Amino acid sequence: MPQPLSPFISPSEERHFAGGGEMGELVRSLDWSRTPLGPSRDWPVSLKTMAGVVLHNRFPMLMWWGPEMIQLYNDAYRPVLGLKHPGSLGAPGEQVWQEIWDVVGPMARGVLNGGPATWSENLELFINSRGFLEETFHTFSYSPIPDEEGGVGGVLVTVRETTQEVQHGRQLRMLRDLAARSADAKSPEQACHTSLNVLADNDLDLPFCLLYLLDANGDTARLAGAAGCPTPSWPRCPRSSPSPPGPARTGPSPRPPGRATPSW
Repeated sequence: MPQPLSPFISPSEERHFAGGGEMGELVRSLDWSRTPLGPSRDWPVSLKTMAGVVLHNRFPMLMWWGPEMIQLYNDAYRPVLGLKHPGSLGAPGEQVWQEIWDVVGPMARGVLNGGPATWSENLELFINSRGFLEETFHTFSYSPIPDEEGGVGGVLVTVRETTQEVQHGRQLRMLRDLAARSADAKSPEQACHTSLNVLADNDLDLPFCLLYLLDANGDTARLAGAAGCPTPSWPRCPRSSPSPPGPARTGPSPRPPGRATPSW
């Protein structure tokens, strides 16, 4: 990882790197001579200009520069990186995003090699930004950055994370299908069977699901069906269980027979 350094800053660097929030300060203090880009005072004007554009933009932006695709990004992009920051600044893109490089790497390389800009909408990516892989969705574009020779010096990434939107939409569709398909059930058992078919289709949100029916007295819950369990005898899949204690009832009658109790 490049080490912070605060040497003399040339007028050109002051003009292009001034401001830019916390990332602007970090870019100015980093010893870029320890990266393939070399000292920032020697950067081409095209690189300095785009660095200034990225740093001063309030929309999440990342740029990769050179054949090693060295990273530089702004404050708005930092949440995407999570624990990868600050070590990701000045590091090769392939090193930072190794868990998804097989997906995004060819797209980025294609742009760097002179191909057209790309556009990806709600692309599913399993990213390790918090110490573990997790499902995320992003809408983003890769665009070429011209260099002084008229070629492509780097790739500009503009991105918006859409994880919550996609997941919420998926869960709402599941609830809609659950209500629609279980409404015509003729028995509690049939309702459980229909519900499990719906829930099993959304294993990303519900890795496994158990549905239980209470007996007539409401004292025991009997397994009515399961989805996502490795085997029917899975230890976490008991065939029956005492009904969990609930709030005190003031009415004279127990719960009606056949009431489903979900477990997920």
